Amino acid sequence: MSNLIIKEKNYGMKCYSMHFSTDTGDYVRTSKKFYSAYKKYIPQNRNIAILDVGCGYGNLLHGLLMKGYTNLYGLDLSQDQIDVTKRKVGCECLHGGPLDAPPEWEERFDFIFCNHVLEHVREDKIEIFLNSICLLLKTGGQFIITVPNATSPWAGYSMWHDPTHLRLYSTETLKLTLCQNGFSDIRLESDAPIPYDFITSIRFLLWKIREKYLQMMFIIDIGPGRSIRKKIIVSQGLIGIAVKQKSRSRV
Repeated sequence: MSNLIIKEKNYGMKCYSMHFSTDTGDYVRTSKKFYSAYKKYIPQNRNIAILDVGCGYGNLLHGLLMKGYTNLYGLDLSQDQIDVTKRKVGCECLHGGPLDAPPEWEERFDFIFCNHVLEHVREDKIEIFLNSICLLLKTGGQFIITVPNATSPWAGYSMWHDPTHLRLYSTETLKLTLCQNGFSDIRLESDAPIPYDFITSIRFLLWKIREKYLQMMFIIDIGPGRSIRKKIIVSQGLIGIAVKQKSRSRV
């Protein structure tokens, strides 16, 4: 059984390395992209404590570092990726998940990011996973989570391009999952393309046109009465922004 687990972890690493590179030029571009995607959610105070759960090669943390944020932390199940993050970012990073965080990390963080991790968590472990993240947030701290969007036209691709994916989330299921695990003031947004240079600006404009078309198709399909009660998000990814309600104890 232990060999099977090791093979599964190595397979996940190979999938991750297909999408991200540690080469300097690619790494900096990806870091810039990650920061651009989330900068509107992050306060200007450069001293806030920020944790990235599932930090991978540390691109988001590196993007934050380039903008002057210094109180940065990371968690990842891959020791290889933790080593890269330590080398590139120089912040405190630990091998493991939120349940493995040391006691002194409880209620330490103002912001916690979790980018495309929840879809890899087994259904019977989702509650303990999110509860563990909630324990690390200060009361009133913000949690930013991104997951594949089940209502995207590309949901099939989002599910199966990575064989380690276990599920997708709709706006309804992500909001319910967060609400049941200690989070409030939940809002959901598109994980839209980020215009950070000329080419990506053109892509963003084309994407906005396509978004309006797909939203209209969705309204036609389910009817205006039902659709008016829904926030129609058609991007491949779904971003959830939530606040920790109050202090919690471990499940």
